Amino acid sequence: MSEITEKQYRHLKQEVETTKTAAERAKGALDATINTLKSEYGVDNLKAAKKQLATLQKDAEAIEAEFVEAFEAYETKWKGQEE
Repeated sequence: MSEITEKQYRHLKQEVETTKTAAERAKGALDATINTLKSEYGVDNLKAAKKQLATLQKDAEAIEAEFVEAFEAYETKWKGQEE
């Protein structure tokens, strides 16, 4: 069995503490993100958020196409009638 020195032990202990802190920070960020998803978008997990995002993107594309069509109709109707 391999023994470690006190210096190695302290180093490993510090690495463990650093890793624990990073994990806690990441969990806190994840919790905050989930809370934001819940409060702003009414979803409580990543799968539901992705589904809602896809729906919103489709809606945005449809609205954009509608706008372009209306703008082109406007230009056709009023072209050459500028003051």
